[in-house]
Amino acid sequence: RKLQDLELAIREASGSGKIESLLNSANTDLSVCLAAIDAHVPPPEAGTQEISRIDATPGELAALIQNALVQLNEFDAGAEDSLAKIHSMLPRNDPHAHQIMAHITQCLERYEYESARNALVELANHMASR
Repeated sequence: RKLQDLELAIREASGSGKIESLLNSANTDLSVCLAAIDAHVPPPEAGTQEISRIDATPGELAALIQNALVQLNEFDAGAEDSLAKIHSMLPRNDPHAHQIMAHITQCLERYEYESARNALVELANHMASR
């Protein structure tokens, strides 16, 4: 019902306070639901997520980071695929970039999209300064 109320508020262009309140309420319910699902799904075995390396230009990496930022802003689950591609494009000899990506992955596992977005901005700044 809360998602229906949220959709109606958005369609009716209700005030941002009402939309934000409904969004926070729906987000809380979704977090509880997703946590229950996570409790019943076994974690992947260590070493099963081999990352294939992709050579990319800085421009291609920047465009993919920008796309992932948009996806994270929209709470789009497709962001995980974009982030996996970004991870595969990071230079092997850049442990800081890989550390940031590990943090982003942890944020997504906890459904902390805003924290993941902030860390992705940090990664973008780091890659731009290289």
